[in-house]
Amino acid sequence: SFSPGGGTYGSVQSVTLTQSQSLAMCYTTDGSTPTSNGAGSCSHGTLYSTPITVSVSEVLKAIGIKANWTDSSVAVATYTITFGQASAPTCSPAGGTFTATQSPTCSTTSSGAVQCYNFTGSPATNGSTGCTTGTLYSGAIAIAVNETLYIIAGGTGYTDSPVDSLPFVFQSSPPTFSPAAGTYAGSQAVTINPTQSTGMCYTTDGTTPTSNGAGACSHGTTYSVPVVVSASETIKAIVIRSGWTDSTVAIAAYTITAPSAQYYVSPASGNSLCSPGSDSNDGTACTTGGGGHGPWATPLHAQLAVRGLPKTSPITVAVCGGTALSSSQPWNPIPDYYGV
Repeated sequence: SFSPGGGTYGSVQSVTLTQSQSLAMCYTTDGSTPTSNGAGSCSHGTLYSTPITVSVSEVLKAIGIKANWTDSSVAVATYTITFGQASAPTCSPAGGTFTATQSPTCSTTSSGAVQCYNFTGSPATNGSTGCTTGTLYSGAIAIAVNETLYIIAGGTGYTDSPVDSLPFVFQSSPPTFSPAAGTYAGSQAVTINPTQSTGMCYTTDGTTPTSNGAGACSHGTTYSVPVVVSASETIKAIVIRSGWTDSTVAIAAYTITAPSAQYYVSPASGNSLCSPGSDSNDGTACTTGGGGHGPWATPLHAQLAVRGLPKTSPITVAVCGGTALSSSQPWNPIPDYYGV
């Protein structure tokens, strides 16, 4: 006989077999019929010695045996083990917004349950140890692009849990600008620095740059070289990556003012104070060379700088971006500007 007897249970059962004549017993759990070899041992089935753990729905069959005796009739007990609905899995991290690849791990409090997951929705177990839809969970799940993780628990003795839906969103931090936004005298070459090794899109017309979600710009310019800002304007930029959400928009407003005049002394011959071409008046910046040449804020400061130099004629003061001051201009007759 069986204790407890066959039936439906909501937990694992420990089944004890007894025989009225205290004979040995053989049993099976797979629905087949146990038999003996006629000599007191089992020819098919397991010799009973300790209570049988029934953790899944199954049929127990048992017989009493003794050497040189005919086997007893077969006793049968059917056990249905149902634990109800499995507990939904919990995952860590449980979705969210991230700036790097995530590897969530998941678990369920339902003992013996399996977990199935996918990224399309509605995973399902096969009521046993596998999945009819989705992938059988076996360890951390690598997620590197925007997607939603769907996962359930279930399996032998359980009905499937509710589906746990966990959205993972990836977004880079916004880029930075160098030099920073501000007011500058003259053009600036602005470097846009990404927070990660990914692409960037920018605009200079006040509109907002966007990507196509696949790593290319749908509006704006793909950043590759510093942006030359020669007039007041606002740069807007984003960091982009295939499969990721665009970063928030970084904004830098630049105000460009006309540069102040700078004066450089340039003897026509001998003791040159500037490197070749430094006294150009074509609007480009003067390139400075030797000592005492400037730049100076006023023509007077420029003249005073050449005191002590051997007299060469003429000595002029070049104005970067403007017109050279000739020796005939009013400031020229400073008594000792040649060192005399």
